[in-house]
Amino acid sequence: MLTHQYHTPTKEINSIKIEKPFDEWTALKMELDELNARACNTLHCALLPDDYMKISMLNSAKEIWDKLIITYEVTNEVTDAHINRLVHEYELFRISHSKSISDMYTRFMKIINTLHSLGRIYKNQDLVYKILRCLPKEWDAKVTAISEAKDLSTYPLDQLLGSLIAHE
Repeated sequence: MLTHQYHTPTKEINSIKIEKPFDEWTALKMELDELNARACNTLHCALLPDDYMKISMLNSAKEIWDKLIITYEVTNEVTDAHINRLVHEYELFRISHSKSISDMYTRFMKIINTLHSLGRIYKNQDLVYKILRCLPKEWDAKVTAISEAKDLSTYPLDQLLGSLIAHE
């Protein structure tokens, strides 16, 4: 994180600030200028062309960084809204009759992994029960067999997936 604004060395002549000629710079100012140039270059290289166009006229790494923060800042309200939408998707999650178990699992894990990255974490046991509950009625016999044969509180989600794919 950049915390200080870089300024090109200046001097005052007749109460007017002008940029110092390079030969009047101190060793420290030269080093700071080089560090700023490196930071700017790193930021420029990391950006997509559209993002680069937004910051190309800025002169310091701090200015670039601040502009990027404003552009991409995620507020708590936005994060909470995203979490709420994903929790709603999780709660209403169902497998459609035309989809495979692998497709269902991929959709399910996309929701779960995104929630996890936002700080909403479900226990493995909850995920196993959720998968079993979202299966269509035709799967009731398999769900009963798995429930009776396995300790669902410790049954790994990957093993459940393997068992369901084998039955499919």
